[in-house]
Amino acid sequence: MSYINYRALNWARGYETQTPAERAVLFEFAIHADERGYTWKSVSRIAREWHLHDETVTRAIRALIKRRAFSRTKKREGTTGRVVVYRLPKITWVISTQSADSNKAQISGQSPDNIHPIRD
Repeated sequence: MSYINYRALNWARGYETQTPAERAVLFEFAIHADERGYTWKSVSRIAREWHLHDETVTRAIRALIKRRAFSRTKKREGTTGRVVVYRLPKITWVISTQSADSNKAQISGQSPDNIHPIRD
């Protein structure tokens, strides 16, 4: 894994869960979220890694969806194409306007970092 979505991890740390299983699911999804908030990990793999029963993980996912911690998409991933893809809330992946403006300025050469003194 080369990319870590730190916004998602920080969000997961502060999210109030009701059970340890919900916490495990939330952290697994946050750890594996891409830069757009999409995340997937199979129920059986989460259960195996956190020493939980598959049905416990499934119940935790349902409870978190019901509380709108994340949403289910129509996408599927995995080697068999059966693993459901979820999406974390926008707070975990939307770039702030200030950051976006800064990036645009750097790209167009308007950033103070791109201004060089004139040499005689």
